[in-house]
Amino acid sequence: LYALWLGRIRPPARLAAVGAGLALGCALAAGALLPIAQFVTRSTRGIGATGGLANPTLDENALAGLVTPFALGGSTGPLYGELLPRVTGCSLTECGGYAGLVTWVVVLCALPLVARDQRGRFWLALAAVSLLLASGRPDLTGSGVRAASRFLLWWNLALAAAAGFGWRALDASRGERPRRWWIGVALLALALAAVAARGLAPQRALAGSAVLLAAIAVLLLATRRRPRVAAIAVVVLAVLDMTGFATSATFGVTEAAHRAGSSGIDAIGAALRQAAPNADARPRAVVAPVLAAPNRAALAQVPIVQGYGPLVPATLAALLGPQRGANEIGLVDAATLTDPASHALDLLRVGLVGVPASRPDLPGRAALDDTGRWRALDAPAGATLRFFVNGRARPVAWLVDRARVADDAETLRLVTAGGDAFDPAREALVRAPVAGLTPFPPGTAGSVTLGRYDEDELLLHVSAPAQALLVTSELSFPGWSAEVDGRPAPLLDVNGGFRALVVPAGRHLVQLAYRPLAGRIGLAISALALLVLAWCAASSLRGRRGAAGRTPAPSRGS
Repeated sequence: LYALWLGRIRPPARLAAVGAGLALGCALAAGALLPIAQFVTRSTRGIGATGGLANPTLDENALAGLVTPFALGGSTGPLYGELLPRVTGCSLTECGGYAGLVTWVVVLCALPLVARDQRGRFWLALAAVSLLLASGRPDLTGSGVRAASRFLLWWNLALAAAAGFGWRALDASRGERPRRWWIGVALLALALAAVAARGLAPQRALAGSAVLLAAIAVLLLATRRRPRVAAIAVVVLAVLDMTGFATSATFGVTEAAHRAGSSGIDAIGAALRQAAPNADARPRAVVAPVLAAPNRAALAQVPIVQGYGPLVPATLAALLGPQRGANEIGLVDAATLTDPASHALDLLRVGLVGVPASRPDLPGRAALDDTGRWRALDAPAGATLRFFVNGRARPVAWLVDRARVADDAETLRLVTAGGDAFDPAREALVRAPVAGLTPFPPGTAGSVTLGRYDEDELLLHVSAPAQALLVTSELSFPGWSAEVDGRPAPLLDVNGGFRALVVPAGRHLVQLAYRPLAGRIGLAISALALLVLAWCAASSLRGRRGAAGRTPAPSRGS
């Protein structure tokens, strides 16, 4: 965009080269982008079910954070001291658009000069566009932006670049510089006074900003006598200001919050090992109503069903029930999940439910005292979570000899509130009739032994007394394929979103593998793009060598 603005790629051939470069970059990433796109379209974000998620935007109160640090939150660093957090609009983490008082002074006093320069106008325009996008207006950002306020990253870049052009322009017009310095300082002082009048920032933050602004004014006044020394001093002040802001602000997850989330994941892992010490594939766990840092569970190899809300598979979200409020970090608060009539947790192989020990009043908590389905684990002293073992959790795979046809709405009702009307251990809910199923002889049920369990592959040893339906507790998704004794077998979608397949009578080896077509196509595109990139590099190198070889040798006379 910068090159287009400056007219440096106006020739069609050069513009085509830029477009080809962008296309080549996307092609190199196709191996990751295509599978991700396929997943996103089948997630809660893809179906538009994330309206309750927090969407931080830059509002009129948050604008104060662009002028003075900690107008929205507290400081814990040594430079600005301890400040009480005061959050308005959005938190400091999401609205950290503070570019520094030195940057502000330079931009304000040199604004007319910067606006005369074509490059300066680009950065001023980008700054304005970033503020508009950070406001989160749907007509500008659409509904797919998670945190519109993060467009302030563009704001910081644009303001810093504009300050660089402004400093150069002021240096070129030294006759006007002292007067302009005072204009910038006065405008910024008025902005700080407005922040103080509204009471948005703690007093210590405003006092620190005022002292820093006074120091900047004194140094800029000295530019008439010692311009080089003053310039160096101003840069030092800018570095101190921004370093103090960066070290005093708490961005993202604090260390204490990370420890708390990690301890929760570790407690779940220990409870799962206690509940199923000899399981080949451990049952899954869920924590109601919310689990801190659920994304760390995959790194710790702790199987849970709650994850990052916007990217939960749509089928899983339907099974977990309607959510109240934001499910950004895995909120699971449907009271019916622990009800005896619900089979959702059973089919998901959730063998462990955790609840805060201090919240006996949670929705669905009373159902956990049902000794027929739930068994309380002994909790260590001081434990913040109390765990209950689900005695009805299904294994990784099992055999059934009956299939009931039901539409999606009826299937969801039977799974989540069907009670005795649906027994997942004996039948499966399907969209279309399954031919060839034979009732098992009395007293027989067949057996399924787990050979291997990985994220992208299952190996099962099946012994069926008759042709049966092999049902799994794994969610269905495009890209999974099945083989019975090495021969391809079609996969079915049963029980509202789980993988299943028909197996003949007798002993068989069943393999399920995740080999998505989108991934293979993406890898092929990435490999081709890599070859094209190598060819471009080799051609450029040969061209340079050829040009060097054609350089005429100097004549004897010269």
